[in-house]
Amino acid sequence: MTTQAWSPEATRIPAQKTTSSLDTKPAPKSLMADQYEMLHLLANGLSDQAIGRRLGMSRRTVQRRVRSLMDYFGVQTRFQLGMRAARKLTTLG
Repeated sequence: MTTQAWSPEATRIPAQKTTSSLDTKPAPKSLMADQYEMLHLLANGLSDQAIGRRLGMSRRTVQRRVRSLMDYFGVQTRFQLGMRAARKLTTLG
């Protein structure tokens, strides 16, 4: 039985090409319906208070959920999340 010697080239994973800092983490495959609704409102520029009124939750709950979505998408700012949300919602048509 023949065995091949280990080489780093054989185990190297090719790097993925990214176009911007917003693309450093791939978008999740699926989100829950309420998360899509929050992303839609966020992408349209609504404040936490306005989103809370629309969804029947407190401003603080909205802030926690926005933070959770930022972590989920791997972004640092609300603006980046809005851009990612707009891009995701556009591709869903």
